[in-house]
Amino acid sequence: MPKKFYTSLPAGYPVCEHRTCPKASSCLHQTAYSAMLKKDDYLTLLNPSRCSRDASCRFYRDNEPVSYARGFTGMQKRMLPGQYKTFMFILIGEFGRNAYFERRRGETALSPQE
Repeated sequence: MPKKFYTSLPAGYPVCEHRTCPKASSCLHQTAYSAMLKKDDYLTLLNPSRCSRDASCRFYRDNEPVSYARGFTGMQKRMLPGQYKTFMFILIGEFGRNAYFERRRGETALSPQE
């Protein structure tokens, strides 16, 4: 499956105007602010008084790309039937039956933690 890189932000993505923050160079909200300031007429702004402007800011989002996987039907072929059955029951217990099959088919992306 080809890798997809998203270079656009969703409409209404909240931005931060604090350029002096120590994490501004790697914060997605600050990066989005710089890009959206040039092209958009309206911005959704994070409340400036709620931003801590230090390393412990609760709104900080890293701007490094994250890889998500889609589906795992090929993995079933590489497991023994008993292994896959145990694997399936653990994941159904974790996500629920419908959510498990959505992840298995690739309808829902799997985060790196999952």
